[in-house]
Amino acid sequence: MSRYRNRVAKGCQSYEKTVIEYSDRVIEEVSFEKYAGFSADFFKIPIFIENDVNTVCIGEMFLRKKADVKNLVYISLGSGLGSAIVIDGRVHRGVNFLAGEIGALVLDDPEMLDFKNLSAKAVERKINLKAIKEKFGIEIKKELVVPEALKQEITEYVAKYLAIIIYNYVHILDVDEFVISGIIPEFLGEEFYQYLKFFVRRLLKTGIKITPPVNSNAGLVGAAVMVFDNTIMNTVLK
Repeated sequence: MSRYRNRVAKGCQSYEKTVIEYSDRVIEEVSFEKYAGFSADFFKIPIFIENDVNTVCIGEMFLRKKADVKNLVYISLGSGLGSAIVIDGRVHRGVNFLAGEIGALVLDDPEMLDFKNLSAKAVERKINLKAIKEKFGIEIKKELVVPEALKQEITEYVAKYLAIIIYNYVHILDVDEFVISGIIPEFLGEEFYQYLKFFVRRLLKTGIKITPPVNSNAGLVGAAVMVFDNTIMNTVLK
């Protein structure tokens, strides 16, 4: 996976365009040219690369009216599991742009873990599309129709894991609003959100707001907002 960093050297006009590339245990900062195989100046226009969930979250904030969003966690579950963190109205990315990478979380008993291969026990591998296919024998698609009993079984299974993740998030960040999106929650429907809220209420005594995204096109909106903020708004505010 990768993140894009556009750094400005202090006191001069030189720009350093680099990519944060990481796997399970290795984090490396490489030049954009080395990563992409061509210069970032090739397109003759500014290039912005952002984490997909962060981009959708930016769009969600814009559509909700950014001033109304102070602290929020946006979770997406599909082929992978990731999240975006909003603290005091701003997306938090972290030192190595790893903030919100909850798919790498390990929820197992540490006595049973191989510390040289923790990624094998990552929670993402238990509830993503591939895991659902292996455990329940179905390949989730929007048009897929399955028996209600099977859908409920999948709903309970996924909701329990996400409830624990939300429980941990609340105790670390003390946030009270979560947006849950992705092809799996979308497929499971409204009942999934009801189950998730039920399990969260069993774990937490504080009021937690859990909702689906406000718009399915929030990612496109977020990308547009990101470009606008980093070009036109930066020019206006100079």
